[in-house]
Amino acid sequence: MIPSLLSILFLIQAAEPTPWKVLPADEDGTAAYRLLDQNEAGDTRRLVMRVTPSQPRDWTTGELVYELSCRARTITILSVRSLDAEGVEMQFVAVPDDRRRAEPMYAEPGMTSTLYSDLCPQGAPLDVRPPLPQIVPTPRR
Repeated sequence: MIPSLLSILFLIQAAEPTPWKVLPADEDGTAAYRLLDQNEAGDTRRLVMRVTPSQPRDWTTGELVYELSCRARTITILSVRSLDAEGVEMQFVAVPDDRRRAEPMYAEPGMTSTLYSDLCPQGAPLDVRPPLPQIVPTPRR
């Protein structure tokens, strides 16, 4: 039996990934992300971020896969890959499980606070970044 054109179109549409959402550009370049998945409870989101540097580099585009936890208000890098101008992969690094580190997200201008507000609209407000410790020289005797 030949599948109907309508069922084929439905399958194609269902297989399309989530569209890219462009983030505000900054002095480092441009970035966009798309959601890969989220868990059943809705707390954890996996996303891929595509970055393009504003200054020339050895690579033209970088793609980072992150895991964002709404409850913990953290973001973890899972993998990184670099692409050349033709879109050919130059390097790929998957961060081993024992080397992954969940980094806290803070309420400050930038990528992570924008991601948090987009992907965790019901989440608790982000904390303000604590001040860096002050180094106080001690007098020599």
